[in-house]
Amino acid sequence: MTNKTSKATSRRARQRRRSQNQLIAGVSIFAVLVVLGLILLSSRPTTDIQIETDYNDLQQSIDESTIGFGFAIGDPAAPVTMTEFSDFSCSHCRDLSDTVHRLIDEYVRAGVLRVVFKPVSFVNPTYSTPAAQAVVCAAEQGMGWEMHDHIWALYDAAGPGLYTSQQLSDRAKDVGLNMADYSQCFSSVSASTRVQSVLAEASQLGINATPTVFVNGTQVSWRGAQYAYADLKAAIDALIVP
Repeated sequence: MTNKTSKATSRRARQRRRSQNQLIAGVSIFAVLVVLGLILLSSRPTTDIQIETDYNDLQQSIDESTIGFGFAIGDPAAPVTMTEFSDFSCSHCRDLSDTVHRLIDEYVRAGVLRVVFKPVSFVNPTYSTPAAQAVVCAAEQGMGWEMHDHIWALYDAAGPGLYTSQQLSDRAKDVGLNMADYSQCFSSVSASTRVQSVLAEASQLGINATPTVFVNGTQVSWRGAQYAYADLKAAIDALIVP
């Protein structure tokens, strides 16, 4: 092979390698753009959130039996009270909410269980705190559980990053709250104090993780979403007099 031919062959090889590298780079960039596009689509704030819950036939009230704020659903004279400390930024708390709805349908509607929700805000205070304030203000209008469901719907849509004052206000409108009262409450010292009172009670009880659930004062260990219903049902059933 002549020197001239060798140079031409070498040049063509370099061109092929360059073309291959450009192709690989192009494919990689395209793949990254596709992934980013999917992430953006999945995290796009959802404002059209549909909630199918009806608590109209159930009694709601603010629970003042302890130092920490709580809002309750069910007959105050029910023989069993389940108290749930949950944080709206906590994925396990979101998992538990499905079980709580099931227990409401089966036991609260039967008049044997009262559920008290205490909005903890230590998992991610930046987002958990406004969510807790929003549910406090809804509870003051007797619709804490409706707001509870709407906040979890925001979580399902794009996580706690959606807990902005505007998104929470939009949910309050959907719930049907008096918006003048809600807005005044949301930015009030009273709402902030109530949120802080839950943290104080959690600290007093040694609670440093969520969800934490008590049934008539006895803690029911959290073993995971797949065991939650069976564990709580067993604890409730043990306290119901046949």
